[in-house]
Amino acid sequence: MAITVTLYKTNSMANKVTKTLGTAVATYSNAKFLEPYDEYAPVIRIRGKVSFDDCNYLKITGNGDDKYYFIEGVTVKSPAICHLQCRMDVLMTFKLYIMQLQCYLKRSTSDGNNFLPDSRQTLVYSNVTKLTFKDPEDQVEGFVVPGESISSQKTKGFYVLTTLQDQYGVPE
Repeated sequence: MAITVTLYKTNSMANKVTKTLGTAVATYSNAKFLEPYDEYAPVIRIRGKVSFDDCNYLKITGNGDDKYYFIEGVTVKSPAICHLQCRMDVLMTFKLYIMQLQCYLKRSTSDGNNFLPDSRQTLVYSNVTKLTFKDPEDQVEGFVVPGESISSQKTKGFYVLTTLQDQYGVPE
């Protein structure tokens, strides 16, 4: 099965959901997966010449949704054929699903142990802002929910991100 592979250079962190991709370095419409095929760590054969110094990332188009991969290694088989060892970027590949997840935020108590839950009601927020609280002794990360000020949240306690997912939203 032939696939289309577009090579990119990205400087985005691997743990970032949405990567910033520059201009495509090259596009190959005659690329193929080598057997045995592993969707998460495939080896892809490309015919053509390209300098792999300028790329570290690729997008595969061909069988449904686009899939994104980090280039882990390159093996040159001949002047016109090379094999790319890849690792799927699951965050970028499934970003539409990830961005539509609903999360439960549970507030923990601010007096004493910050990791013990309190009796306040658990609320669902789909849009929160990450905040780092700086204490004299340590740094704690939490999430600010819409409609609450940072100062009130510091006195009431901070929100800890937990997820309870019973189904995935379908990207639009």
